[in-house]
Amino acid sequence: MISPAVLMAAAGSVVLSTSNRLGRVVDRTRGLLQDAQRLDKLTGQEETPAEKAQHDFILEQLDYLSQRMYLLRSALAGLYTSMSLLVMTSLLIGVLILFRGDAGWIPLLTGFTGAIAFLFSVLQLLREATLAVLSTQVEMRFIKQLLAKRKSRL
Repeated sequence: MISPAVLMAAAGSVVLSTSNRLGRVVDRTRGLLQDAQRLDKLTGQEETPAEKAQHDFILEQLDYLSQRMYLLRSALAGLYTSMSLLVMTSLLIGVLILFRGDAGWIPLLTGFTGAIAFLFSVLQLLREATLAVLSTQVEMRFIKQLLAKRKSRL
């Protein structure tokens, strides 16, 4: 009964950090929305090359954020599934001990399935973290380009 409890605690911790990551994706999306609304108020004649670049940058960032959001949702679903299966494992172990049952394979199966769901979630989080890094690298390149253009004008 101890092993599922340890995995449940780990999954709970990962759920918390994953929810925070999802919140950061939402916050970043809302920030890009404000930038897009500002650009939308401009007419085509007023748009500078920098604003055109920002428009393209926003679209690219939204693609990354969309992919990250779906990976995080998938990871959370896996984590909640994992936690449910691990709780079920603990309950089944208790029931089998209480009734002196001879079906020890049942909690073994649910525990194993819960561990696989946990592994799936961690792999999804790894994919999301990779996208977060790629997205940040694109953002850094964009900022460097803006600063290089500004420096050349000075």
